[in-house]
Amino acid sequence: MTFISAALFFLQYFLIFLKNVFSSPGKFERPYPFTNMEDLFFDENRHLSENYLLYPDDENCHVIMANLKSLITKEDIRYVETVTGDLEELLFSSVPGSVKCPVICIDKGVSESLLQYVLPNKNFFRSEETGYFDSLVEWFYQECQAIEVGFINWGQSNLKIRLAEPNEGPPSDFATLSFGEERWFSASVGSKFELLEIESNSIQLDFIAEFNVFKVIGHPRPYKIYSRNITADVQELLNGEWFRSRMVTRTFTQLGFDKGHLPNDLWGSISTFYYNNRENYVLEEWDESELYVNWWESNVYVIGMPSELRTYWHSRLKLLVEEWVGVELELTDIYGMRRYENGARLLTHVDRETTHATSL
Repeated sequence: MTFISAALFFLQYFLIFLKNVFSSPGKFERPYPFTNMEDLFFDENRHLSENYLLYPDDENCHVIMANLKSLITKEDIRYVETVTGDLEELLFSSVPGSVKCPVICIDKGVSESLLQYVLPNKNFFRSEETGYFDSLVEWFYQECQAIEVGFINWGQSNLKIRLAEPNEGPPSDFATLSFGEERWFSASVGSKFELLEIESNSIQLDFIAEFNVFKVIGHPRPYKIYSRNITADVQELLNGEWFRSRMVTRTFTQLGFDKGHLPNDLWGSISTFYYNNRENYVLEEWDESELYVNWWESNVYVIGMPSELRTYWHSRLKLLVEEWVGVELELTDIYGMRRYENGARLLTHVDRETTHATSL
């Protein structure tokens, strides 16, 4: 074998190696199943740094998941891996034996301590044989990969939003975003977004969405502090809140408050969203007359919440409060996510007496 032919021979296999290493996460094959937490990728805070689709080390699953892997590309940004040992025990020990091939969808940003606690729609547990694979594919794209992407525009001009779903080519015009407007959109993991000024067509933001995300463009106007006796006004407001509290005569519990724990899957969803968006906050708008938060002393920030996901969170929280007070409730509103920093305070107050019967 000549030097040149030998070099080409080794180059060929080196390129094959690179293809295997840098191909799509869905097609990247490990030499062994994941057996424990350390086989997963975590960041410095022990939160997942990748999206995963995991399934047991079972022969039936290998056949089924091989077919699913053939549909997944690198643009889907999700590792599809088999698990065994302690990790399989952690994730699948409670799955009924009748389930054909249990699959769990775990999203980037979840804490190591909450890894196995996913929302019900992030599990695929099905026993029926008929239409099994078609249902798995539908679940993968409609539940596992489904995300929401939100924007608030505090830039200098109106924007147009361009979107391309994974594997569908370059972005195309999708929606507009006016100054001061917040909008949320349904998308998929791997969706490409571009935000451009309408007049100049210059790109203000472009990214690929890997999880539920809130993006802030520009900065709102800073708080305007007028010359006034803030201390006296706050005291007057506080006195008014105590007066309002005496107007509420109906009670639901003997003590009036309680504390407890959120279900692990619910807390996992809420905390993962906050972790992934903890730096995507924006100054909350407060009017000069609104003194419930001391915005004149400490900036108050807010992180927008996904439209559909916040509704789901709200409905789950309502069940906890209903169990506590013993009556059926109606959903009213859910605020936040607020980010309070050093020096911030929320004044003791009464929520709307006509609608806000209980709060959490």
